[in-house]
Amino acid sequence: MSALFLLATTAPTQAADPVYAWANFVGQPGGQGNVDGTGSAARFNNPNGAAVDSAGNVYVADYNNHTIRKVTAAGVVTTLAGSAGSSGSADGTGNAARFCGPIGVAVDSAGNVFVADSFNHTIRRVTPAGVVTTLAGSAGTPGSADGTGSVARFYNPTDVAVDSAGNVFVTDNNNHTIRKVTVAGVVTTLAGSAGTSGSADGAGNAARFNHPVGVAVDGAGNVFVTDNNNHTIRKLTAAGVVTTLAGGQRGNSWQCGWHGQRGAV
Repeated sequence: MSALFLLATTAPTQAADPVYAWANFVGQPGGQGNVDGTGSAARFNNPNGAAVDSAGNVYVADYNNHTIRKVTAAGVVTTLAGSAGSSGSADGTGNAARFCGPIGVAVDSAGNVFVADSFNHTIRRVTPAGVVTTLAGSAGTPGSADGTGSVARFYNPTDVAVDSAGNVFVTDNNNHTIRKVTVAGVVTTLAGSAGTSGSADGAGNAARFNHPVGVAVDGAGNVFVTDNNNHTIRKLTAAGVVTTLAGGQRGNSWQCGWHGQRGAV
């Protein structure tokens, strides 16, 4: 997928369901690349996650370009951080920074962008000026350890969400856990048990997930997770109590394993 699409609501139907019209916003379908520009002149290469700030700017994890892109409300695309086609793990400003397969992004009220830098096994922070730092994790070192900053470990994180206090919630895909990262970079495991997949509801490490990929947080601090291989939507309270909100497994023949998309939506 090499383009972003704009969703527009038209008149509701008689059943009060909205009718949606899709229009190409930026990029060119089938035209992958790494070009900055306006509208269809811009190019992406397998964009995955996207997040929107209060001004209507869209931030994109441009997965195969290893970059973070910014799209204004007028459809002007620029590269906020990273260098297209050059993977790595370097902190720095703008094109001096390096990412490796960024998948999920979230933006806070100050315009800082948080990135699930999946194949670096890290959580990165990008300021509005494009200054990149590693908030938590150690590049190239997968694991499951809680701790502060580079002491913490992740294993292919796929998505991030940020609450009003600046806490970042992470779907730690290959650990089958949901992690929490404070503003100071202190990492804890909110729910799930590292290395143990399953589908059990419960509190904290009694709960089980199976390759969670997407995450969102509401104003009350509840965290919502797309639990990919369980085919469910899960809800976690601020205290880490997990329930299954909707969906279910495929039946008795269900097996653990990665069957979903590599990215999060």
